[in-house]
Formats: sequence, structure tokens, C-alpha cells
Amino acid sequence: MKKRLLIGASLTAVSILLCSCSDTKETSATTAEIPKEETIAASEEISESETEETEDTEETEASEETVAKDPEMYRAYYDFVSDPGSYEWDGTTIYFDDYNWDSFILEDIDGDGSEELIATNLDPDRFESSMQYYLVVGYYDGSLRISELRDGVASAGGYRGTVSYLPGEGVIYDDWISAPYGNPGFTYYKLENGEVLNEGGGYLEPDQDYEYPESFENGTWTWGALVVTEEEFNDYVNEITKDDSGIPLSSIGYISQAQMLDELQKKIG
Repeated sequence: MKKRLLIGASLTAVSILLCSCSDTKETSATTAEIPKEETIAASEEISESETEETEDTEETEASEETVAKDPEMYRAYYDFVSDPGSYEWDGTTIYFDDYNWDSFILEDIDGDGSEELIATNLDPDRFESSMQYYLVVGYYDGSLRISELRDGVASAGGYRGTVSYLPGEGVIYDDWISAPYGNPGFTYYKLENGEVLNEGGGYLEPDQDYEYPESFENGTWTWGALVVTEEEFNDYVNEITKDDSGIPLSSIGYISQAQMLDELQKKIG
């Protein structure tokens, strides 16, 4: 009886061993069937995925670092907001001794993670109140770069326009008409190294031998030094403005001098 039990146990053990060997062989065979090239490729995919994740993390950290700019920039903005009249720049308002820059906003115009400062005057009793003047103040290479723009309606009626900017694109444009004929024109600018640079544009030169609308119909459309068709002119404008999707500088939610100084102080730390 004991012998039968021992034999039975032995047979069971052998059976289990054989099954185990069989499973091992099948597993080995399955593993062996995977080509070496596919294994390497899979390994490279995992490595590439990990690299991309690392790069994404580094880019995010770099972006956050860029946004958290050197407080020296905000300190320079703070000094400017405290006393804009003590600075000089090329533009009309350098001659306006009593012009008061009383409203400000920080905007990242070119999308580089570094904010520009925009200043204007919202006082209804300001000089030439039908016009709106703006200062775009950038920071580059350790110093402020100040550029002046304007829009609205000129007191003599010679200009009517709206200045807008494309968020994150570094593009500012002025869509205007000119008296006495009301002929349309367009000027665009590019923000580079903290400065607003005039990139050109075009307009319609009406034929003064005719009355409107014939004066427009027989007029000459130009873009820079080129003579173009009205359709070509509009194509240029639509491409630059992304179908007029810019934000007018006159519509931005400016804050007071005191509020801006508080905000800048927090950024300086």
C-alpha cells in the first residue's frame, strides 16, 4: 500500500515537472519568436517617449522661468510708471509737457513670456481728447525701450483709425482712413527687442479728377512701393491681421497708476 502511494506520488511529481518544462519551452519559444530588431525598436520607442516627456517637463519649467522674469524688468517698469514724464522717446508727446500718463496695463504682446507695459491717458479732459496716445514700453538688454502709437480721430479730421495688437504674435496694426476723401489705409508694426518697428503697409490713393465713388474706383491701390489691386491689398491686410482678429488698444482694461505700482511691487518681490 505504501509502495503504491510512493509510486503515485512519484508519477505526479514527474507529470508536474514535465508540464513545467513544457510551459518553459513554450515561453522560451514565444520569446525567441520576437525578432531582435523589434525588441530594439520597442526599447528605442520607450527611450524616445521618456526623452520627450523630459523635454516637455524642461520646456514647461523653462516657460515658467521665463514668465517669472528678472525682477529688474519690473523694477524698471516701476520707475517708469512712477514718473513717465522724466523719460524721453521719439514721438509726438515728447512735446506735451502736461500730458499725463495715468492708465497702464501689462500685456505679453509677442508671446515670449515677458510682459510689455502699455501706458495711455483716459482723462476726458486730456490734450486733444479725440485722439488716444499710447506708449509701448519693452525691456531689452537691461534697459527700457519706449515706442509711441496713437489712434482715434484727429482734430483736423485728417486721420481716423484704430490700433490693435495680435496677442502672442508681436504684431500691431493701424487700420485707418484719411480725410478729406475717406480713403482707406493700413500700417503694421512688429515688436522686436522691446521696440515697435514700422514694417510698412499701404493705402488707396483716390483719383481727384472724379467724385466719390468714382474717385475710389479709378484710384491707385499701393502696398509699399508696389501698385496692387484692391483684392491684393485686402489679402495682405487679412494675412497680417489674421482676418482682423486683433485687440484694439483702446479696449484694454487699463488700471490706475497706484494700482499698477502695487502690482509691479508684488512682481519685484
